[in-house]
Amino acid sequence: MYTERNNDEIDRLVQEAVSSKLYVYNDDVNSFIMIMALFVRTLGHSFEQAEQCATIIHNVGKCCVKLAPYDELYKIKELYDKLNVKSEIVK
Repeated sequence: MYTERNNDEIDRLVQEAVSSKLYVYNDDVNSFIMIMALFVRTLGHSFEQAEQCATIIHNVGKCCVKLAPYDELYKIKELYDKLNVKSEIVK
């Protein structure tokens, strides 16, 4: 039987499952185009979404590029570390 309590529990579980954020930071090493291509290939971003994120990173200094469970983001961050792309996972 559906109750308000069940709905609150579902919301809490969903929030816990997708509670981590991957931030990418601006640097002087990687090109705008390389970062965009990386977002398309590793995050499944469209060209437009990758361009918007890269622009935000360039202008603001950082951008949250993906919300996902920590384990999923950790694999992406490991790759970014190998490519010298400054990133951070925030819970």
